[in-house]
Amino acid sequence: MRSLPRSKLDQLRTKLKDLNHKWLELNTILEKRVTQVHKAVNQNRQYSEEMKSLINWMDECCDFVKNQIPAVGDPETLEAQLDQSEVSNHPYLFYLLDHAIH
Repeated sequence: MRSLPRSKLDQLRTKLKDLNHKWLELNTILEKRVTQVHKAVNQNRQYSEEMKSLINWMDECCDFVKNQIPAVGDPETLEAQLDQSEVSNHPYLFYLLDHAIH
């Protein structure tokens, strides 16, 4: 490099500095993207787990409904049946009951 004229050396240094700066910017952008991807993967995993839980709960509800004799017109009996059921303590039930009433 010492055999190159000074102006060429200066141009080369400038281009190398620019390239290094762009490389550092690219690394910063890449780190942000990797963080975003990890966050999205974790959210997707959590969503999948919640969906599995909801599907299992809905299956339990279907089984419960199929196997129970409805207590039509007798709220106390219906409430007793719900208390005996494991699915009655699930948070989705309160959501569904609230929306079914309205």
